[in-house]
Amino acid sequence: MRFDNLTSAEIREICRAVDEDMRNERAGKPRPKRFFDDWPSAQFTSEEIRAALDAAWKETFKIK
Repeated sequence: MRFDNLTSAEIREICRAVDEDMRNERAGKPRPKRFFDDWPSAQFTSEEIRAALDAAWKETFKIK
């Protein structure tokens, strides 16, 4: 799995789902299963994830 293969729609869905999960967690509600829950994200460091999401954001909005 490579993060640079994500589409902007997938990135938006991930961000929306994480926001929803955080709101539910604060409200004490259980977290629903998401399509990206099974990804082997543990193999990536926080820096790699941030860099990949930053690159995808810049590509999506054509920021140089």
